[in-house]
Amino acid sequence: MKAVAPITLVTYGLALGALPFLMELPSDAALMRVIFIGLAALTVPHMVLELIVSPRRTG
Repeated sequence: MKAVAPITLVTYGLALGALPFLMELPSDAALMRVIFIGLAALTVPHMVLELIVSPRRTG
């Protein structure tokens, strides 16, 4: 819990900070932005971690 709580609180803070910008958009556009930004937030760190952990290719 000690490791997860700060990250969770920051995530909620950023989501609350983005809420006024999303309220101005139509609901379908806001939903699409949230989905694609969420997917990018999950995918990019995963790909960076794979690059760091994967064995170096030589050739």
